[in-house]
Amino acid sequence: MSLGVCMKGFNALYQKSALDFFFEFVPQILFLLALFGTMDALIISKWLTNWQGRESEAPSIIAQMISNVLSGGEVQGTPLLSSSEEGQAQLVNSLLLLCLVCVPLLLFVKPWVINKRNQEAH
Repeated sequence: MSLGVCMKGFNALYQKSALDFFFEFVPQILFLLALFGTMDALIISKWLTNWQGRESEAPSIIAQMISNVLSGGEVQGTPLLSSSEEGQAQLVNSLLLLCLVCVPLLLFVKPWVINKRNQEAH
């Protein structure tokens, strides 16, 4: 997915379209990295942690990703991204806020600008 988003960014730069670059590519790559980057970081952190002898403490990545959205970043089990539950919750909430800001930028800005340009042309 990131390859396709990066190709869109290169296309926007090649065509010198600031609208496409700043209101499609940038929010898309931020959204992608915030959501899937968090999941990737959780997976890598879980892989690199030695859970031998305490397998029951190993957190579920799926449960953590679901609670990130539904419970405001509440940690399910042992925190993986920070040394404390509060630190991980703050990080996850910041990334979710970034995602929430990206969605309106993706959906509304470009159509609004194109509509204004079309109205000015008539």
